[in-house]
Amino acid sequence: MAFECPHCGQPLDPRAAFCRECGSDGQTGWRDDVEETSLELPEDMDDADYADFLAREFPQEPPSRRTPTTTIRLVAFVLLLAFLSFFLRLIAKV
Repeated sequence: MAFECPHCGQPLDPRAAFCRECGSDGQTGWRDDVEETSLELPEDMDDADYADFLAREFPQEPPSRRTPTTTIRLVAFVLLLAFLSFFLRLIAKV
């Protein structure tokens, strides 16, 4: 049977070592001095410019993409050279 956290009232499993909501636990006596008032963010985060944040984190310029055709052409050229080299050596032996 579940019981409630003495501090915040959230349901707890009887085997719980601490409350997942407020952090109180059995070792500290389910302390009453825990406060859930803030996320402890820096003070200047309240006035942060979200548009500026988005511009810094997600630039509008598209990422540079190397087209696969360049790679395919390079591989085809190397294979052609290898084939010609093999073919010329084969003809030279005859």
